Amino acid sequence: MNGVLEIQELAIVVTAKNYDPSLLNPGFLKHSGVVPEDWELSGQPVVNNRGSQIVFSNGVYVGAQPNRLMFVEALNNKEDKSIAEAPGLASRYTEILRNLEYQAVGVNFRGYITCNSLTGEANNYFFDHLIKSGEWQNCGSEPVKAGLNLMFTYEDKQLHLSINEATLKLPESEQVPIILFSGNFDRDLSSETAGERLAKLESSINSWQKDLEIYTDVVSKITAQKFAEQSHAEPEAVPA
Repeated sequence: MNGVLEIQELAIVVTAKNYDPSLLNPGFLKHSGVVPEDWELSGQPVVNNRGSQIVFSNGVYVGAQPNRLMFVEALNNKEDKSIAEAPGLASRYTEILRNLEYQAVGVNFRGYITCNSLTGEANNYFFDHLIKSGEWQNCGSEPVKAGLNLMFTYEDKQLHLSINEATLKLPESEQVPIILFSGNFDRDLSSETAGERLAKLESSINSWQKDLEIYTDVVSKITAQKFAEQSHAEPEAVPA
């Protein structure tokens, strides 16, 4: 395990009453100024009242389902995460459709730490450092797969963090075992007045970098013990 958290994806998810997915289309996004005119599509968009999907060649995906909007961006190729595009898109789009009755907003991150494919290190990480090992691990015909859900409470939000074993597929068809850390900051807007909902929605979207700092800090603290133990491990004795 290399100990380096790779931030793979950022997603802003917004729910709104009576939202029609067909309102999301490339023409509206460009003509309203939500996305720059020079952004190119990476494929044929899907637009209908059951769901819309628009993918741009820069790795930004905008999707809609009844009552739900998603602004998703791949970050693993960006050294400077602060220049993410998805939050700005979400902010501009919801401002234009300010009369919608927004219910909630989620700021989600997905990141991973790679593991040693030769040692089953992803599986060992759970049972050596996060979960109490026992005979139950031997139930079944194959090694048990592990996952863990945690919740951290802050003054104005909660972080829901899921930790799972997973596999990263590389372009050369190689598969690398990883520990996947999926974080979700979910903020409820339904109890606010119309004006308060818009203000809180905007504030929540604009707080994504603070959320990223919290997410990264929590993951670092969770993984720190393992690497501290590795660095202080007694060296193996070498026969004379």
